[in-house]
Amino acid sequence: MNDKEQREKLYKEHLDEIFGIKPVDEFTQEDVDRCLERLIRCIPNDGKLYKYRSIEDTQFSYAFDALSKGYLWMASADTLNDDLEATLQYDPEKSVKELRDYVYSHPVEFVKFIFELSNINIGYDYNDYQAYEIVMQCIDRESGEINEDIAAGTLVEKFHIAFEKAVDYINQVNLFVSDMLARNEHLAKTFAKSHLRLNENMRKMSYIYSMSELFDLDNMWSLYANNNKGFCVEYDYHKVRNLDFETQRRLINTVRVIYSEKSDYSFVPTVKIAFNKHIDDDESLQANRTTLLQLITKSKSWEAEKEWRIFLCNLDNDNKLFADIVSAIIIDERVIKTKNAQKLINLCKQKGWSIKIRKKNYVGTKHEYVELKD
Repeated sequence: MNDKEQREKLYKEHLDEIFGIKPVDEFTQEDVDRCLERLIRCIPNDGKLYKYRSIEDTQFSYAFDALSKGYLWMASADTLNDDLEATLQYDPEKSVKELRDYVYSHPVEFVKFIFELSNINIGYDYNDYQAYEIVMQCIDRESGEINEDIAAGTLVEKFHIAFEKAVDYINQVNLFVSDMLARNEHLAKTFAKSHLRLNENMRKMSYIYSMSELFDLDNMWSLYANNNKGFCVEYDYHKVRNLDFETQRRLINTVRVIYSEKSDYSFVPTVKIAFNKHIDDDESLQANRTTLLQLITKSKSWEAEKEWRIFLCNLDNDNKLFADIVSAIIIDERVIKTKNAQKLINLCKQKGWSIKIRKKNYVGTKHEYVELKD
């Protein structure tokens, strides 16, 4: 197995773990250490990633503040230049119909879900909601209907009533479910349509720090470094080892962007999980992974950026993730004598970062990167 194949194998293991059953928020220090060491080996250039920046005006002021104070400014997805960032691909009409059909084919699960949200007492006998809850725990996973034999047996055991009385109660619950959906058809429609706002909400709660796996991409110098008159920051993930646990735990949420056309997304698997909290791990894992992979997928038109990103949700602290992991600054020779470039050079000397100059070769056919000497 060559180096590239080994990295791909490790990267698959990385995704399997951070997009796995156990949420990253519940990772222990041992979990984080394992993920971090694997991630460092996945990232090209010995665990280093790069960000291209302008050296002029307000953009430089923001970048310099982050560099000098040691933080990464995480942008919410709805502010990025790709207005399809962190979205799910779906057909609205098809999705609403699919969800509504699922609700009506699983009415007991839906009503159970609604009552769990609203905590309403349905007003039947036998300790009311407690008995209702017992019946609702006996939903058959395949059919979505109440398993009457199990439910009746449980009611008999819990409330010491006759089997016939228990069956009668189950019939009342079934009638109640049918009646509720008939009288409140708008609930199913509203529930289905509410999921169509997911992209809008997802973009607002998704925080992204974009980097590239290479420092010598001419297209990136042109697009993000003010038409080649800028600089590039090198981030070294080996330095993450020296950070506090909480910051490490956030930084292992670093993933490589997928460049591909998205297939149509179905909301049904995630709704199924919401309806049934006891769904098996494999099904839950598959639904979560499908969602997350769509959120880090971009059109192939962006492929030249070779992007890796830190992907977080609901970040506090004014979008700032304090993580001083810079190891070098690369400055284009065309701006090396500017005031801002000199500020960068002085900061590098204070921080112990290396400095490289990007310059054309003597015949002007390609760029070279040379160490700045004192």
